[in-house]
Amino acid sequence: MTYWAIDTGEGAIGVTAPGRGINGGLTQRQGPAPDRGAPVNGCDFVVGVDGRVDDVFQKGLELGGAEALPLADMPGIGRVGYLVDPDGNVFGLISPVLSDGTNVMDS
Repeated sequence: MTYWAIDTGEGAIGVTAPGRGINGGLTQRQGPAPDRGAPVNGCDFVVGVDGRVDDVFQKGLELGGAEALPLADMPGIGRVGYLVDPDGNVFGLISPVLSDGTNVMDS
């Protein structure tokens, strides 16, 4: 089985202490991709991004992803948007930095 480990780095949530991320893993799809526009059948995950999420979102588009939901500011939450990867998986990107440069973590 193809498997990628995900290490969120120092400060990750662990068995003995809280932190700022969750380590995990990802496996390769075993079967057909869902039809475009079909309801999400599985997990919905959002990846935290330091700094401007717009740059990472654009890079995802350049690498073959498509916009599922456009980037938008969520006051008090951050800036979030969703992409669809080339295999049809939907995932979100979020940053505490809003489009005007305000960091909601500083409030």
